[in-house]
Amino acid sequence: MRRFILDRVLQAFIALWFVVTLVFFMVRLSGDPIALLAGEYSTPEFEAELRARYGLDQPVPVQYLIYMQRMAQGDFGTSIISSEPALNEVLDRWPATLEVAAMGILITLGLALPIGVYAAVHRGTVID
Repeated sequence: MRRFILDRVLQAFIALWFVVTLVFFMVRLSGDPIALLAGEYSTPEFEAELRARYGLDQPVPVQYLIYMQRMAQGDFGTSIISSEPALNEVLDRWPATLEVAAMGILITLGLALPIGVYAAVHRGTVID
């Protein structure tokens, strides 16, 4: 039983690492965030300052290591939009997220359960 739990915990950490790494590189593929943040009429000096502030002037492997180190420490950065800690932004929206998830589960159960029972009762037919 202990081995099973340790295997599951290890699998969870590997999955979490994979997702975090995937998100990191997908964000990098989506384009230059500084161009969007600085605006259409910004100067190269302002863009360079923003790159330095957000660490985007470093090579991507260095950015990744800093990102992973900060994530491990619970530092999820600062929101570009509100300049507040990003974790606060997520926690502020957590109740609404739970509400939407709960409604999705209820709707899914409300549809899937009757359809599953109907399919089980009519097993082997076209309806099944």
